[in-house]
Amino acid sequence: MLDETLQRRFGYADFRPGQRPVVEAVMAGRSAAAIFPTGSGKSLCYQLPAL
Repeated sequence: MLDETLQRRFGYADFRPGQRPVVEAVMAGRSAAAIFPTGSGKSLCYQLPAL
């Protein structure tokens, strides 16, 4: 489901390094901190679970 939503809504075929564990933690109701360089997709880590 994650991969399908990622492709359909954001147009990406795959997650960038580090994104999947953050998304999975948020979807499981756990706290997560995403500390990535600028432009590496931090916002997707919180937008995708919101969908």
